[in-house]
Amino acid sequence: MKRFFSYIFLALVLNALIKPASVLVENAVQNKIGHYEWGKYAAWLSLCFLLGPLCDLGINTFATAKLAQSSTDIKTDFASFLGIKVFLVVLYPVLLLLFGWGMGYHGQELGYLLLIAIITALGQLSDLFRSAIKALQAFALESIFSVLEKVILLAGTLALLYVGIDLQDFILLRLLVVGITLGIIAGIVFRKIGIPLLKIPQNGEAILKGSFVFTLTILLTSANEKIDQVLLKNLIGNTETGLYSGAYRWLDAINMYLWTILPFFFARFAFLIKDLAAQQKLLNIGQIMSATPLVFMGAWGYFFADKLLFLFPDSSCEELSRMTHFIQILFLGAALNATFAVFGTLLTSSGYSKYVNVGFAITMIINILLNLLFIPKYGGIAAAWVTVFCYAIIGMSYTYILKSYTKLQIPYFQTFQLIILFVALFFGFFLFQKTTISWLLQSVIGGVFTLVFLFILKWKEIKELKSIWKKG
Repeated sequence: MKRFFSYIFLALVLNALIKPASVLVENAVQNKIGHYEWGKYAAWLSLCFLLGPLCDLGINTFATAKLAQSSTDIKTDFASFLGIKVFLVVLYPVLLLLFGWGMGYHGQELGYLLLIAIITALGQLSDLFRSAIKALQAFALESIFSVLEKVILLAGTLALLYVGIDLQDFILLRLLVVGITLGIIAGIVFRKIGIPLLKIPQNGEAILKGSFVFTLTILLTSANEKIDQVLLKNLIGNTETGLYSGAYRWLDAINMYLWTILPFFFARFAFLIKDLAAQQKLLNIGQIMSATPLVFMGAWGYFFADKLLFLFPDSSCEELSRMTHFIQILFLGAALNATFAVFGTLLTSSGYSKYVNVGFAITMIINILLNLLFIPKYGGIAAAWVTVFCYAIIGMSYTYILKSYTKLQIPYFQTFQLIILFVALFFGFFLFQKTTISWLLQSVIGGVFTLVFLFILKWKEIKELKSIWKKG
């Protein structure tokens, strides 16, 4: 148990140090490039993210689950996944190039889209190698790999900001960095398991069949997360998309907490798939660990969102006000999403992805329809509220599936406690606004209150993880 927590703690510390710095530096880049140019980049990036599952087909997630349960030589099993993955990595940029051309991109824009597609593909290949590391339960290495690309990109971006930067420089830097990161991670994995023979495996059809449900999950998740920015660009324009992207970057930043710890739980849920009692304990503590920090951020962001935009000195007051409003809404969504996110992690790691996909599909349709209906009139405000609404639908679908198709108990009372925590924080910050206490001290007081709430009410559940870890 101590090692399990130490790995999660290491990952959180590394991401807490690196991710905020990366976000701040990207804010500075956007400020230099301008909201209009950044809006174009955000739309291209969202399009590649939206179609990213075509480069993955669920293989990364399927590999993590299967390799974690593998009783044979992991090198042999990994070779099967790698052969298919390399083929997809080569094919994906070509498909994106054709798709972009069909959407009307030409010349320089089409070239930029191709470069971002290559960046996405190489990143997906890096994630497959990280799947092997997670399957080996080598969580210390995974913690380092989770921030490796960000560290290199941060250093390169700071250098470019010093000498002068434009959009092309930033995209080329990202291409260089993702290539370096892939080389480092692949080299370490090969040293651990050996270099597998690269070929399309004979069991490729079985792998694709097994990963298909994960493909749908990732595709539908991507659509729900990024379709708003694609629609904003086409319905409103680049500037509004740039402003929304600047705010959404902070949503991605705090959600990085979930992306950091939930893969640990995914691998552990898969490992404990035959032990329902252990899964139940892990589900309970997983909800506490994943939701509590973002519940705090949801309340904090409503009152102090403007404090996150200090690196936009070239933006007008109206632009800053709009970005602040976006952050306030999106942070509420983050708190809602985090409350139920571990439910989805358990379901996808335990063979219930097809049910999860139905919920995602329904949510995606609602997402697109609401955005098409309200974005033309309300712009990014509509996109932000639709995001929150869709998080609510997804959370309800997780809860329904967990109750209907598994033998696990839904932690209703624990969920109610998290709601009480949010209400208490929100009300506390509201009262603080009527005092002369600085926003920084208010934040510290709110954070201390959250920690006290966590350890007084949930220390028993945290201690119970010892029995779960001993099973590994």
